[in-house]
Amino acid sequence: MTPQTEPIEWGKFAWEMTKGIAMALAAIFSFAANQQSSHNAEALSALKFNADTQAQRAELDIKVYELVEKALSAEGPAAKGHGVAAAALINALTMPPLRSQLLNALSAGTQDPELKKQLDEMQRFDDQDVQPGASPAAAGPPGRGLSRLIDLFVAPVHAQGLPGLLKGYRIDIFYCEGQKGVTDARQKHAQIASDTLKPAGTAITVKVRNLPTFVQARPEFKSVADEIEFNDAKEVDAARFLAAAIGIRPDAVRRFDTKTPGYLKVFYCGS
Repeated sequence: MTPQTEPIEWGKFAWEMTKGIAMALAAIFSFAANQQSSHNAEALSALKFNADTQAQRAELDIKVYELVEKALSAEGPAAKGHGVAAAALINALTMPPLRSQLLNALSAGTQDPELKKQLDEMQRFDDQDVQPGASPAAAGPPGRGLSRLIDLFVAPVHAQGLPGLLKGYRIDIFYCEGQKGVTDARQKHAQIASDTLKPAGTAITVKVRNLPTFVQARPEFKSVADEIEFNDAKEVDAARFLAAAIGIRPDAVRRFDTKTPGYLKVFYCGS
């Protein structure tokens, strides 16, 4: 006799299938809900951080404003001291457009000719065109003060007339204002670096710019060394190539989030 198989209980089978599907859907929805909850928590945390940051920024702005007001109302030696302190804090703690407004107010009201001169230098710095432009005229031959490492990297640049990894970049070469002799030495280094890059022609844009004393207090221009700043991790190779080409140490290349892709900043602010 042929063994008989038990009949399939279709009702029970359909019920088990329904339960399985329901459990799977529940797991999916639970995972999605947890993900959304985590996302919402992160969003709320970010909003709270932004709110706290804005509150702190507003508090700092008010304090700097009060210091400027005090500086403009002071007389005699006190006026000079308050004016210098106000200019330093404006640059260190405030952001545009408030920074420009406070500096303009301080410049218009100060009776200190030296401070007025420095404020005017800052105004000229801020008025400079930050878009690509022509490189300044050469200040004579660069000389042989470059290391062997520079020669290895500069030779291909001169031979090809193109800067390789630097093609399309905008490069500002800043030299920090200091005492007379120190400023001149930094300016010379900056000009040598610019001359080194001249064979690139129009493939890159290079400017040599003086960095006034008070501007050096701004976070985006704060430097006390000979170094290079880049904007994005993808630009690190270009920054290192530039460092080798102009004689900046490899360990003096650092990232600074300036939101300006395709832009490298060179600083000659060391002793």
